[in-house]
Amino acid sequence: MSRTALLVAALLACTGCGGSRPTSADLDELLAEAAALDYYDPIPAHPTAREAVREALRKMLELDQAFTSECGKRAQRPELQSYLLRAEAYIGGTFPRGTAELLREIQQLENDYLAELPRFPELLALKLAQSDVPAGDRQALVDEFAGVVATRWRPVVAAVEAHRAFAVAAAELYELVAARPESLRAMRTGLEFSDATLEEDFDAQARVVDDAHEASQRAFEVLDTQSGGMLNWIGLTKRVGR
Repeated sequence: MSRTALLVAALLACTGCGGSRPTSADLDELLAEAAALDYYDPIPAHPTAREAVREALRKMLELDQAFTSECGKRAQRPELQSYLLRAEAYIGGTFPRGTAELLREIQQLENDYLAELPRFPELLALKLAQSDVPAGDRQALVDEFAGVVATRWRPVVAAVEAHRAFAVAAAELYELVAARPESLRAMRTGLEFSDATLEEDFDAQARVVDDAHEASQRAFEVLDTQSGGMLNWIGLTKRVGR
C-alpha cells in the first residue's frame, strides 16, 4: 500500500473513535458522551481534542448535578415545600428565621453556581494543555466551544438569577417578621398586625417578593424539558400569602 493510502486509512480509522477534531456542531453529541461517562471512569492523561472537550463538559454536568442536588434538598424542607409564604409560616418561635436561613443558603448556592459556570473556557484550556492538540490551535478551540456552551446554559443562568432575586426578597420578608414576632398573629382572616409600621414594611416587601416570583416563573417557563426538570425546585416559588 502506498504511503498516501496508509495516511488516508489512518485518518478514516480515527473518525468517530474519539480522535477526530470536534467542532461546535458536535456539542449535543459531546454532551451525551459526557453524560454517559461514569464518575469513576479514568481521566485520560493525554487526551485527544475530543476527549479534552468531553472532560470539560463532564465538569459542567457535575457542577449542575451538585448544585441541583443541594438546592433540591433544601427546597424539600417543609419550610419551603409546604409552608413557604403562607400566612401561618410567618408565626411561631424560630420558624420564620429558620425559613430565612434556608433561603439564604439557596441564595449562596446560586451565587457559587453562577460564579463557577463561566470557568468552562478555563477548564477546557487546562484539558487542552495536556492534549495532543498543537499549542497554536488550542485557543481557537476554546473560543469556539466557549460561545456555544455559554449559549446552551444561558436560559439556565437566567432562571437561576431570577430565582436568586426571589430567594433574596423572600428571605428579607422572613427576616422582617422574625425580628418582631410579638407584633403579628395568624388569624382565620389572615395576618393581624399590632404594629402599623411593621404591616406597612411587610406589605412593601411582599410586593417585591411577588414581582420577583413573577420574573422567576417567566424565566422557568421558557426552559426546555431537560433544564426545567433539572431546576424543578424553581417552580415551587409562590406569591405572598396574607
